[in-house]
Amino acid sequence: MCSFETSTRAPAQDARAAGMEVCASPQALTERAEFVLVVVVNAQQIAEVLFGPQGVTHARTGARAVLLASTIAPHDVIELSGRLSRRGFSALDAPISGGPARARAGTMSMMLAGPQATLDLWQPLLRDLADKRFVVGRAIGGRRQGQARQQPCWPASTWSPGRSARAELEDRLGSARYV
Repeated sequence: MCSFETSTRAPAQDARAAGMEVCASPQALTERAEFVLVVVVNAQQIAEVLFGPQGVTHARTGARAVLLASTIAPHDVIELSGRLSRRGFSALDAPISGGPARARAGTMSMMLAGPQATLDLWQPLLRDLADKRFVVGRAIGGRRQGQARQQPCWPASTWSPGRSARAELEDRLGSARYV
């Protein structure tokens, strides 16, 4: 595994302590990696990691598949994946849920959307990253026919009174495929 240095040293030190190689930039990381997993706060940060100076897409070798695991708006995922595609990269829309404790325990949940070939390529890693994986669509931006993108977090006010969260999610995910 690789990580790249951020504006603060603590994440790089933590990555080294976990046995990761720390690269100087997203480009350097991409040139040494088989896959790129992007988990940051928002679409602007994702764009910087992917397309900024020394970003992922400047790599001449290495990974050509990018997993977008941040919770961002569907239109942002569509725009970012289109830009990636035009530069020869495949993308998988895979927002995660569960927080740091579940990440350490390997029990994260993921909502997945993307072409089957890309999903197949990522399967071994996806199994390691998330205990529960739901395929909600084949189109990037994933909205299961206009429904969910990272939406085990629907506002409580939209849930039916007296129903469990699990029942509500099962109804909302409907034909989602668990992988």
